[in-house]
Amino acid sequence: MTKRIKQTAAVLVLLLFLLCINGCSFDFASVESLMRAPKLTGESAEIERAFETAVGNSVSLLSPRSGEYRTAFVLYDYDADGREEAIAFYSDNATAHIHFLDYVNGEWVSCDDEIGSENEVHELLFRDLNNDGIVEIIVNFNSKHSNRTMSVYSVTPTSQDGLLQVQLMSTVQYSSYVCMDMDFDGSAEILYTVLEVSVDTGVNIPFVRVLKHVHDSQGSRMDVVASLPLYNGITAIAALAADSFENQVRVYIDCLYHDAQTMITEVVTWTADSGYMLLLHKHESASLLKTTRSSALYTEDLDKDGVMEIPGEYEMPASVFSNVAEGLIPIAVGRNQYHCMNDGTLALVKAEFQDPSGCFVMDLLQLGYYGRVSISYDFVAEETGFYLYDSVKSARGERLFSISLKEINGETGVIFDISETGTALGLTPDLIRSAMTMIETEVN
Repeated sequence: MTKRIKQTAAVLVLLLFLLCINGCSFDFASVESLMRAPKLTGESAEIERAFETAVGNSVSLLSPRSGEYRTAFVLYDYDADGREEAIAFYSDNATAHIHFLDYVNGEWVSCDDEIGSENEVHELLFRDLNNDGIVEIIVNFNSKHSNRTMSVYSVTPTSQDGLLQVQLMSTVQYSSYVCMDMDFDGSAEILYTVLEVSVDTGVNIPFVRVLKHVHDSQGSRMDVVASLPLYNGITAIAALAADSFENQVRVYIDCLYHDAQTMITEVVTWTADSGYMLLLHKHESASLLKTTRSSALYTEDLDKDGVMEIPGEYEMPASVFSNVAEGLIPIAVGRNQYHCMNDGTLALVKAEFQDPSGCFVMDLLQLGYYGRVSISYDFVAEETGFYLYDSVKSARGERLFSISLKEINGETGVIFDISETGTALGLTPDLIRSAMTMIETEVN
């Protein structure tokens, strides 16, 4: 089967929806099993003919590997004239190309061909970056060696022939990004992260940068308007998240720290007075390192209130474990959840301890004993003891209460044993139960 027949078959099958779906996409090389295809007619044939006239029929079509548009041909009204234009991705066996086509004076014509920066297409986006009602085109490229670059294009019709004029506005290397209006000016900015090798030390230095549309006497372009170095020791970017709190947008950057097992979180915001800044750096490394935790814990809106929770971990001192299985080295670790405030401080909203059996979580902050208890756990009895922590002696003090799991009428239940000390301090089953979240069992 020739390349031409493969492409023609795919157009016939996949272009049935083009006239009724806005922003749709299609791929000439999607159907590999058809032996022959009937002759195309109408607009589908015109698009194919215009493309092949411009680039030939021996190229390899490319499809974005991520995002909303995952086929080699995409239709979208990216010049806001009320009619869709076309974008095609292909390779000349060396690098990726972006081909632009438009419908002018009753026919499909080739307008421009841009050479990409890598050999694969990762993602395609359409975003209005200058608040003029016309989208810019963002294309993310990558290579087999995991190099990633982002290119931003603007498209405007020329006055002479009505053809589209394509302008490359910026190309940057990146590792992750978000596209949103951080400074409330009505247009989106691109916040992205990148690791750059230091010329002096040869060590990767992590940055967060902001690309913004600029129009001045030198013309229109995308400029880096902020470049902030992230904390030393960050080796990779794991994830980005964002929220808005008291009319201030914050972007959370979960970063691998020193190794693949440890994570910290940087927070970036913008204010009219200070511009772009790293919030936690206002309080130096102490605040930032409060977010140190396992790399499996990501920043997310756990309680769905619109505000992100940043995880952190803390070791509970003077804790002991008995009847430990061979090879198991347990550590009593609690997990914090923080809200980042707009002044860069971290507000502790939860301080949880999960019992080693994985049956319940205790919020020590709600209980009123955050930083004031040690743990004793018996793996055979499945009993968790909570003790006052003597910070002067760095040792366990008096027992407050214990929680054990028992079989009651064929079901697993929870029994509270509150000591005289705990009772004197006001601890009750109802108070303890209110601070507990059961994972696998029900409280009787």
